[in-house]
Amino acid sequence: MDRPEQEDPIERPDRDGGSRLRGAFGRIAKRGLAEIPQPQDPDRVLWQLEQFTGRVEKKYGADSVEAARARMELSLQLGRMHRWEEARDLREACLASFRKLQGERDPETLQIEVGYAIALAHTGRSSESEVHLQHAASSSLEALGPEHEVTRHAQSRLDEFRRGQPN
Repeated sequence: MDRPEQEDPIERPDRDGGSRLRGAFGRIAKRGLAEIPQPQDPDRVLWQLEQFTGRVEKKYGADSVEAARARMELSLQLGRMHRWEEARDLREACLASFRKLQGERDPETLQIEVGYAIALAHTGRSSESEVHLQHAASSSLEALGPEHEVTRHAQSRLDEFRRGQPN
């Protein structure tokens, strides 16, 4: 006599007809789903960063390194949203702050200069962009050495920029 096919206990349907995972595997899968970041609305992220930047400026002062870092994060979000004019203006202010507070050859200052150059390129200011990329690449090479992460990043962006320019 043939026995009816048994359901796999892991794939046993739940009350609404979907499958339900059981046991340790189910707990692991459920935990994994909870850890998957949910995509957020870009405008909401921008608003959150604006609020955060305001709090940082209030706590540390508008001319602080912390405030400049918060504004840089805000400019990165603006870039993700393709609002490059606003991102460029913020990055320019961040670069000025970092140069004043950290110095021309500080790794973070040089990284911000690369970000500023990227925003310049996105707003059609190619010649200015190239000047900043060259400065960041040469300054980081001299101050940090050829193997430093910032040097490699600045040089790769400069190479990428040059490949994209008509000869």
